Amino acid sequence: MSDGFHLNPDNISTIIFSIIGSMGPVVTWMWIRVVKPLFNVSKSQEEVLKAIAEIKSDITNPDGSSLRATVAAVGDACKRIESTQKVIVQRTKAALHYSGTPLFETDKHGRIVWSNALFCKMVGDSNLLLEGYDWLTLVSDDEREETLDQFRSCLDTNRKFTKHTEMQDGTPIQMTGYPYRVSEDEHGGFLVSISKIKR
Repeated sequence: MSDGFHLNPDNISTIIFSIIGSMGPVVTWMWIRVVKPLFNVSKSQEEVLKAIAEIKSDITNPDGSSLRATVAAVGDACKRIESTQKVIVQRTKAALHYSGTPLFETDKHGRIVWSNALFCKMVGDSNLLLEGYDWLTLVSDDEREETLDQFRSCLDTNRKFTKHTEMQDGTPIQMTGYPYRVSEDEHGGFLVSISKIKR
């Protein structure tokens, strides 16, 4: 007579299969919820690292310098070009200052921003200074308004200005203005030369 539970070979195999059978859903759940996501994270991390390496390769110059170093070098080159351009402008204006032709430069509204020595001598100490439009003192009184309108029209359309007129003393002159641009979108002004016309 047996009071307790006895293990025999048939019971042992039944118990083992029962344990294995009951672990199936647990193992499946662990695979879906734990192991598989870990593989995905690992794969994602590899893809991120690969993408970073590609980006790094793209922004690194063949000589090994970084994009930041290249941008800094371009900035330095731009500063040198700007400095050189300023020197060229200063030298050009210094040379034009003593030119044998009266010259003046205007802004986009037609007001004088620069003039050379001969132009200043030509205008003289006029009492008719017109707040930047001093060049109009060279034009006879009855032609000033028409000349200024024509001048402004040429400025607005960025085309050459040419005007035959007479000075206050009756000397015939020709004014020729050459337009320039400050930028692609903005007109600058005129560089105007004045020449006396022989009769």
